[in-house]
Amino acid sequence: SDTTIMGVINREGQYGVNFDLSATLDRPNGSYSFSIDRTMSMRGFTSRANVSRDFELPRGAEVSIGLGITELTNNSVHPTARVSYSRDTAQGGTLNFSLNRSATVNSDDDDVLRTVLSSSYSTSLPRGARWSLSGRLTNSEFVRGTDPDITSARISVRYSRPLTEDWDLSAGANWEVSREDGADNDIDNRVFLSLERRFVWRR
Repeated sequence: SDTTIMGVINREGQYGVNFDLSATLDRPNGSYSFSIDRTMSMRGFTSRANVSRDFELPRGAEVSIGLGITELTNNSVHPTARVSYSRDTAQGGTLNFSLNRSATVNSDDDDVLRTVLSSSYSTSLPRGARWSLSGRLTNSEFVRGTDPDITSARISVRYSRPLTEDWDLSAGANWEVSREDGADNDIDNRVFLSLERRFVWRR
């Protein structure tokens, strides 16, 4: 087995000195990982410790399980967890599923407990075409302050195919609904069609 230690990294953050340490132990059917980090935001320190196990299963399937603990800037401690599963299907597609419970500081320096359930499926079609379907359910709970909790759901479908060697055609639709506690639903429906060109830069 091989062990990889990323080491302690001290770096000057926006509000102070941050650090992290991670280690990975490779095994024949996957790996073990361990990490700790401490970051500082405007409101204080956030500390995390996580351990995870990745499994490589027959028929191209992969499973990852992680458990951890997070201390947020208000000194409250929260357990965290994640599980993900992916596999190749007999039809040549890829199926993904994940459930993640995290404690984090968002871009507004608010302490948030976030639970995300997501799933996706994509597959190739004749002539280089591809289509995908994905869904995501998110619940955000604010640990302190007066901000209301937010729940959102999103479903997306996308189709793409090459027109020429450099040009691709993409089309799809997104449906999203979100709700804050004490407010009405906010619904956003979008349909898109795009023409994309690939460039190769040579120096």
